[in-house]
Amino acid sequence: MTNSLDLTGDEIDAVVETLEGAFGLSPSDLPNGTFQTVGDLESLLRSRLADGGDDDDARLAATAFLRLRAVIDADHRLRPASPLAPLAGANPRRFRRDLEAATGLELPAFEVTAKGSVFAGLAFLALPAGLMVNALLHEGAGMLVALAALPLMILVLWTDRNRVPASLATLGDLARQTAPLNHAKLAPTAGRLPRERLWDAITALLAETLERDPAEIERDTRLFATIH
Repeated sequence: MTNSLDLTGDEIDAVVETLEGAFGLSPSDLPNGTFQTVGDLESLLRSRLADGGDDDDARLAATAFLRLRAVIDADHRLRPASPLAPLAGANPRRFRRDLEAATGLELPAFEVTAKGSVFAGLAFLALPAGLMVNALLHEGAGMLVALAALPLMILVLWTDRNRVPASLATLGDLARQTAPLNHAKLAPTAGRLPRERLWDAITALLAETLERDPAEIERDTRLFATIH
């Protein structure tokens, strides 16, 4: 077992950034002199998640992150800073649909691709163009174009694979934007994570951030080489 993580200044910053993304933890939340072991970190997070008030958004986002990650990554190695686009793959639309079905959460909308936007725009323009041709020339073909334009536009938008918006660059971004859309679903469990589930999340995040083996991280593992 690793007795101490021997965190450097840069590693401390990386850990705080990771915990901020996952649980809304900030440097001001770390009590001086009493924050020494990974177990101390667990106690702090459990207390924070159990509180209400101003931290409600953070608690909901943390709960959303853990639920999303449990579906996407069975090994629990993903961090809030993990890029979302590679996870979504070649078909973000299907990724979003499957993720909604598996988590039971409503996710923020993805964007139509540039190609889909062009074709949908052309189909939209074909509607008034067909009506105009029919009105001026009294040609039945114009009416057929107009009648076909609307379902064609809907079909293009429906089959478009979508793309991940710039505002959803990371998994943490997705969790933060998912939380307010699912307040009624997330609020009953926010702050009441099972003890081992929270511990697994903490060790996975620390292991990924610090490139350590999660099995070597115990509750009495010190964060620093010397007492601070």
